[in-house]
Amino acid sequence: MNRLKQKLDFTSLDIAIAIGFVLMMIIALFEDLRLSNQVYNPNSLLGQFTASYGEVPGYLVMSVAFMIYVLSRPLKATPSILSIIGIGVVNTLAVSRFTNNLLLRIIGTILLIGLTAVIVYYFIPINEEFVLEAATRTVKISIIVPTAIVLTIKSIWGRVRFRDLSSSQNEFTPWYLPRGFNGNHSFPSGHTAMGWMVLCSILFIKDKTTRWIIGIISIIWGITVATGRVIIGAHYLSDVVFSTGIGLLVIHYYYKQQMTLLEDRKMMIQKSEINN
Repeated sequence: MNRLKQKLDFTSLDIAIAIGFVLMMIIALFEDLRLSNQVYNPNSLLGQFTASYGEVPGYLVMSVAFMIYVLSRPLKATPSILSIIGIGVVNTLAVSRFTNNLLLRIIGTILLIGLTAVIVYYFIPINEEFVLEAATRTVKISIIVPTAIVLTIKSIWGRVRFRDLSSSQNEFTPWYLPRGFNGNHSFPSGHTAMGWMVLCSILFIKDKTTRWIIGIISIIWGITVATGRVIIGAHYLSDVVFSTGIGLLVIHYYYKQQMTLLEDRKMMIQKSEINN
C-alpha cells in the first residue's frame, strides 16, 4: 500500500510539473519581451555571477558521476572510455569559468580531475549498486537534458538574445518560432539546464532528511541561475522555463527509479532480518 501510494504521489508530481511547465510557457508567450524590458540590468551582480559560475556545480556533479563509471569498470569497456572523455570535457568547462589562460586551464583541469578521483575513490562506495545506479542515471540525464535536448534546439532555433536586440527590438521572436542556423542561441537556456544538473546529487543520497536539504538547496540554485540569466539579458523567461521544465521532468523520472531501488533494497534487508 505504501509503495502504491508512493508511486501515485510521484505520478501526481509529474503531472504538476508538466502542467506548471505548460502554463509558464503560455505566460511567457505574452510576457517574454515585456519582462525582459523591465528587469534587464547588464551590470547586475547576480547576472554576472550566474553567467560565470552558474554551470560549475552541475559540471562537478557530472564529473563525479563520470568518475564513478571510470573507477568502477574495466578501462577497456566502452562506457569507461566515454566516461574518461566526459570527465575531461566537464572539468575543462568548469575550469574555463575561472580563467581564460590556456596553461592555467590545463593545470586546473588536471588538478580538478585528480581531486575528483581522490574524493570518489576514498569517500564514495563506488561498488555499491545504489551509487552505481545513481551515477548511471546522472550520466543519462547529462546526455539527455543539457546535451541532446538543449544544445540541439539552441543550434537550430536561432533566437536572438534580449541583450543583442536593436533599439527597435524588431528581431524579437516568440519562443515557438524557430529561425534556423543564424548564430543566435537564446532558446533554450544552457546555463539553466546545467544549473539544474546539481539536483542530480539527490540521486546519491539515501537519508531522506539529507536528501530534502540538498534538494531544496539545489532548487534554490536552479532558480537563482535562471533568474540571473533573465536579468542580464542572456535569456527570456521562456528560455529558462523550457530548460527548467525539461530538466525537472527528466530528473524526476530517474529519481523515481532510484527511490524504487532504495525501497527494494530496504525490503530485502527487512526480509533477511526476519528470516534470520
